[in-house]
Amino acid sequence: MQSGSPLTVTSGADNALTGAPGQRPIQIADATLADPTINRWFNTAAFIANPAGLWGGIGKGTLRGPINWNLDVAVSRRFQFGESRRIELRAESFNVMNRFRPNDPNTTLNSTDFGRITSAQDPRIMQFAAKYVF
Repeated sequence: MQSGSPLTVTSGADNALTGAPGQRPIQIADATLADPTINRWFNTAAFIANPAGLWGGIGKGTLRGPINWNLDVAVSRRFQFGESRRIELRAESFNVMNRFRPNDPNTTLNSTDFGRITSAQDPRIMQFAAKYVF
């Protein structure tokens, strides 16, 4: 289980006219939503671009991404044949419950996807192995 990642909203443009990357906008309202969705993870109207020549005042990591939990399982069995020969079988499954696990939302103010989650982590993946040792 993982808590949500700390997110920092950035302007996406050089509004401060310094050439420095990662400039932050100005926060004018509470960005927390009572019921966030994939299309609107936080209140996007809570931010405005910093004016030309000025830096925005919001802090780093002021928002949180989605919480994720995952269950991975592995099962193995060893069959012995004589003193020095054996077969080992192994089955592994990642994200056994096949839960939807969203990635972090877009936090760039001038992006058309600002506040939206546009990708997810891997679905259930299973792998099997057999090994003969002699």
